[in-house]
Order: sequence, then structure tokens, then C-alpha cells
Amino acid sequence: AVARGPVHAGRTTRQPIMTAADRWRTGLEQWAIPEHILSAAPANPHAFSVRRFSELADEAVRQPPTTTHQRAAARLPEGGSVLDVGCGTGHWLPIVTSCGCQVTGLDVSAEMLRHAAARRRDAPLVRGTAALLPFRARSFDRLIMVNVLHHLSSPATCVQEAYRVLSPGGRFVSFGLDPSTGLDDWYVYD
Repeated sequence: AVARGPVHAGRTTRQPIMTAADRWRTGLEQWAIPEHILSAAPANPHAFSVRRFSELADEAVRQPPTTTHQRAAARLPEGGSVLDVGCGTGHWLPIVTSCGCQVTGLDVSAEMLRHAAARRRDAPLVRGTAALLPFRARSFDRLIMVNVLHHLSSPATCVQEAYRVLSPGGRFVSFGLDPSTGLDDWYVYD
């Protein structure tokens, strides 16, 4: 997959799309780190075990609502349908449901979905990929992705799929925490 790059003399250059994990591996290779140290580095520093990811999500649920939660709630339809793409262990499922929405969670990981099922028994959970959503066109009023886009090998394809499953007037909302900054600054794209 490629992204449009800068335009030079009327032509657009094409650049490969890199995920956060790709940038991590490329950075490690460029730093000339000795092989014995490099081989011990994680393949993806942003990845957690499912158990640890679930523990972090459970801890977050116990905290008072954050500004990000409030911003998310403001973008949800009253009583509408929401698809949470990359729902992971289901952290956002109860938040979306508490806004009066019918939520469906989708994740590529069966193990993540097992944890999500334990958290939210009343939300349908589907195993699938953001690049090929297993739903009919115009199925949802909102589609949310929380910390998902930077993990995708082809974000443009996934965004196209998001719009395919949205009903007329539906909205796609992506929340992202830039994993490379180490800061708790969230970005909301609506």
C-alpha cells in the first residue's frame, strides 16, 4: 500500500505506508545496535500481552471519565448503532452502551474478543479485519476506531471500508494516542 507524497513538478510521488511497529524496526536497524542486543528487542514495543492489555483496560474503566471519553460520548448518536473496529478487550464497549447506543465490537484477535466477551456479554462481538469488514453496506450510524489506525498496514483501505458500512449521514470517528511521543495527548478525528 502506498500513500500520496509531496508533489514535484506536477507529479505525485508515492511512499510506502509504515505502521508504528515498522517504524520501530526501521529505527532499530538504523541505530547500529549490536546484534545480541537487537535480537532481544521486542518486535513491537507498543504490543502488550492480551492479559496485560486487559488489565490496563480494566484499570482505565475504574477511573473517572476522561476528556477523551467525554469527547467520544459527544460524537455518538442517541440510540444509534456503533461499530467499534479494533475493540480489543472491550474497554470502549460499556462506554458506548452507556450513551444509549447499540454497539458491535470487531477485532482480529480471538483472544482479545474472549476478554471483551467477559466484560460485555450483551454486545455482539465479531472476529474480522478492518480492511474487509464482515458487514453489509450502510449497517452502522457511527464507526469508531480507538488507537487502531497506526497499527494498520493500509489505513486508506480501512477508511474506505469504514465509509462503506456507514449509513447515509453516518460518521467515522478515530481516536489516536501517538505511541511515539510517550505523552497522554489524544487526537480525535471526526
